Amino acid sequence: ALENDEVPVDEMKQRVDTSARLVDVQGHLSHAPHELSGGQKQRVSLAGVLVDDVDVLLFDEPLANLDPAAGEAAIELIDRIAKEQNKTVIIIEHRLEDVLHCHMDRVVLMDEGRILADTTPEELLCDSGGSAAVCCRRPASGSRCILRRSSTPGWRSTPLCVRLTSRRSS
Repeated sequence: ALENDEVPVDEMKQRVDTSARLVDVQGHLSHAPHELSGGQKQRVSLAGVLVDDVDVLLFDEPLANLDPAAGEAAIELIDRIAKEQNKTVIIIEHRLEDVLHCHMDRVVLMDEGRILADTTPEELLCDSGGSAAVCCRRPASGSRCILRRSSTPGWRSTPLCVRLTSRRSS
């Protein structure tokens, strides 16, 4: 992407180094992909997106093929980047309970293309205090959740739709 945008080589190297440090893969830049763990591969992919300084990060099942510990680390990394870089994050994930230990603004529960719930994480939890595990409204097998955390100024806090569209407010 940087070469296609005709970014000068020195700036390219600086952006790659900055992004690699942000996701803690600077020591793996010379490794072949098959030498990296699943979590390292995800962080390298994330660094590749971050070099373009995008406003919205979309993750489609970022926990797939990760064990619970690596999944927790991945969600915490996403959360840290959202906070530090002021990014809007959209996560599509089956493992809702693994994502909700970090802050999310909205949860859209879908099943076979239909929206079953569009609510806050607190409203999706069993108790009114918001501290219980996800209750019986947890996604069934084959259902998906879309989670949204908006930190980007100028983005409306409207619910997400199936097409994942949002407009900048004027």
